[in-house]
Amino acid sequence: MRTISLQKGFTLMETLIAITILVTAIAGPMTIAARGLQTAYYSKDEMVAVFLAQEAIELVRMKRDQYALANSGSSFGWYNASTDVNGVPTICKELFTVADDHGCGIDTRAKTFFDCGTDGGGCRLKYDSATAASVNGSYFNNAVSGGALSPYTRKLFIYDYSSPNDREIVVTARVSWQANLFSGRKQITIQERLFDHYR
Repeated sequence: MRTISLQKGFTLMETLIAITILVTAIAGPMTIAARGLQTAYYSKDEMVAVFLAQEAIELVRMKRDQYALANSGSSFGWYNASTDVNGVPTICKELFTVADDHGCGIDTRAKTFFDCGTDGGGCRLKYDSATAASVNGSYFNNAVSGGALSPYTRKLFIYDYSSPNDREIVVTARVSWQANLFSGRKQITIQERLFDHYR
């Protein structure tokens, strides 16, 4: 007597279809998770850039207030006091055009302005993780020793909006960085108007 085997195996086509369904089921969530991580890294970089730009604007506001305290409660002329320690130096006073990209930097440790140079490389910030808890912050001027170069470049533009009265200026802080996970250079620009409210 002859025995007939009733065992059946998967055909090649059935196996390929099963593998395709399995790969699709795994790849979808993995792609979503990877994209979520990319977005989280970009959001972190963007948040740091916004804080760095806001810090520059706050330091310009501090310079205005220091000038008013040193001059009996009047900040009249603070913008033009380029020789005064609390004034805004000429290098920061830019023509308010899109083509003008010179700008100046502000050293958060010394609370002083400096020239970025024509290529803007002098405005590249350094990061010092050892001083992260410091009052002065952990991002600082490129010319200062210590720390490692960060991906951020911060430029400050100040424009006298109400010349010749010096009652209102426009302060623009621009922070740019090379995004690692997204191609190209990213940029954040914050603009604020400061008034001479002391007179």
